[in-house]
Amino acid sequence: MITDIRAERAVIGSILVDSASPGEYEFNAFVVAKARLTSASFTDPDCRLVFDAMLLADADRKPVDLVTIGDYLQVLGFFKQAGAYGILDDFASESNMPSAARVGHYVHLVAQAAARRHLQATWAALSARADDQYETVSELLDEAEQGVKAARKAASEDTGAFDLVGTVNALRARLSGHDDSAWRWRTGVEEIDHWIGGIGVGEHWVFGGRSGHMKTAAACNVMAATLAGGHRVAMFRYEEQVEHILLRLASLECGVAYGDIDQPAAGDALDAALAELSGRYGGLLEIHAGLDLPVIEGVIARFKPNLVVYDTLQAMADQTSKGHGERRDLQVQSICQFVSRLAIMPGNQHAAILISQLQKGVGRPTMRELRESGAIEESADVVVLLWWPSKDHDHAARERVVVQVGKNRVNGKLGRGVSEIDAGTQRFGARLSAPAADCFLGSL
Repeated sequence: MITDIRAERAVIGSILVDSASPGEYEFNAFVVAKARLTSASFTDPDCRLVFDAMLLADADRKPVDLVTIGDYLQVLGFFKQAGAYGILDDFASESNMPSAARVGHYVHLVAQAAARRHLQATWAALSARADDQYETVSELLDEAEQGVKAARKAASEDTGAFDLVGTVNALRARLSGHDDSAWRWRTGVEEIDHWIGGIGVGEHWVFGGRSGHMKTAAACNVMAATLAGGHRVAMFRYEEQVEHILLRLASLECGVAYGDIDQPAAGDALDAALAELSGRYGGLLEIHAGLDLPVIEGVIARFKPNLVVYDTLQAMADQTSKGHGERRDLQVQSICQFVSRLAIMPGNQHAAILISQLQKGVGRPTMRELRESGAIEESADVVVLLWWPSKDHDHAARERVVVQVGKNRVNGKLGRGVSEIDAGTQRFGARLSAPAADCFLGSL
């Protein structure tokens, strides 16, 4: 039988080495492997079973690492086999010398060997029947075509094949509510939901506004609503510290004003809210600061969030962009394309919110004021501009925030409204009626 055991073991080892690297799935070894291989691609029984465990963990949105795969192998009965306790360590050991950077080469070798086995099996089956006069030529040809088709599929490097039937069936399940995955959900900001109907997987949104005009606050409200629905959230920060976002979320939870969190009177309530946050959302929330783009991609491949928030685009460009010389517009364009590409990547689809600064100024914001607006607007499915009038006008009520939908590929609705807000906790409340909103906007 045609096989390449060393390549098979190197594939499994590469995935385990990659998951244990400081860069957090720097090479996306598992993503590369599962795009071309199935458990049937392996002839080594240990490799086949471990790969099955990896696929199960991935389907459950669990990390594909030594600890988690060990648990799944126990579920599959793997550790009931004698002498198998150290197999995972053996795969990732120095004696095996797997390199995550070369996983594509190992995968190619395994796929080629699997294709040859298909051809070999087809030839053996046909040669035994070809001399039988009772076998019809048409049936033999059909079998030969099926064997060649299976071999071509096993060897194929086209990992982007489109499955229309599977895609349509998945869409029908989502629309009928029979799909358990999070496909579209309410943002928790009533004014935004009024115009757009919620946020959905595969969509790339931009929250734009000047400094201090509730961009991050709006994103935290969406994060809180997403977590409350039992969905995973990842946030990548390039301004405030990670702890500040946790305090914002705790403020939304307990009602203690965000600006008063350092006051002694707020201590007990805030502590209880943080404990509640940890207890309810452990395993559902990850916040990272200052990561480079390849590392972000690895985190998303591992964690599989439903919502990803980037804060802010301009700080992200300053800290992560490499190349393009001093062309700021190309740096921003590269990040916007990165965010959009990741949001629709098969197997890792999610909703993305990219927070962006507006040019300095006062008054109602416009799409034209998005910094480097060409690249930002072009890549986004939805652009929401936020304006807190009390920052510009002393007479404006602090409990009002203007929400403007400047671009909307989801349903085409564009418009402006006013949302109530608790200025202390920065929780968005009910939307004002059209007459009340017009009256408020007219007073500015």
